Amino acid sequence: MTQSKVDRLQKVLDQNSGLRDQNFVTPDAILVFTEETDTLEEVYIIELPLRFPLHGKGAVWSFEYLGKVIEAKATLYRQSIAANELAEEHDFKLLECGTVVLVQHTDQICLSWHKITAFIDPTLN
Repeated sequence: MTQSKVDRLQKVLDQNSGLRDQNFVTPDAILVFTEETDTLEEVYIIELPLRFPLHGKGAVWSFEYLGKVIEAKATLYRQSIAANELAEEHDFKLLECGTVVLVQHTDQICLSWHKITAFIDPTLN
């Protein structure tokens, strides 16, 4: 992604910080950013192959790619849960959480994904 596209994604994530922060502790969904409309939405992992074909005509990614996305989501979810538990035990004021954003590009026929993190107020989760 070019720097301008990264900046657009970051702006949309900041504007939708509630959705982003809630997704940190949602185990079965990831965020999907659509460049064409600058929209961010939460999509259940089970729905991803239906929405973005994995094989055949119109395939935009592979089973291996999906596996990497799910693995990254699971790791970031576990880290976010652990951070929330530590915050409760030690009264932290900020904690770092993470999730995955799948990007649907307008100028490409493939998808990309990114790990995102943010420092959040633990009282919000």
